Amino acid sequence: MPADFSTDSAIRAQLWHLRKGIIPAVGETRPQGTNALLEDIVVPVPALARTCMELIRLFDKYNYCNCMIFGHAKDGNVSPTTSAIPGPWTASVPSPRRGL
Repeated sequence: MPADFSTDSAIRAQLWHLRKGIIPAVGETRPQGTNALLEDIVVPVPALARTCMELIRLFDKYNYCNCMIFGHAKDGNVSPTTSAIPGPWTASVPSPRRGL
């Protein structure tokens, strides 16, 4: 979806609420007794899209499930988050096999 920016404080508050729920949402999907994995990666902004594509490819290759990539794109910062257990691809972004 195209990015939407807003100066409406109510919409911005809703978006921050969603953003703050990303890590707990991924963590809740993991089987009991396993860990959620969160990393922080910084790359040059022109390499950001390629980095995200490669992360998705690696998630797919090693069959990691419930993956999300989020961060501060304008700063070249992304935080891939996953359950630390392999499983079928169920991320909210399409896998490279299905196209981006």
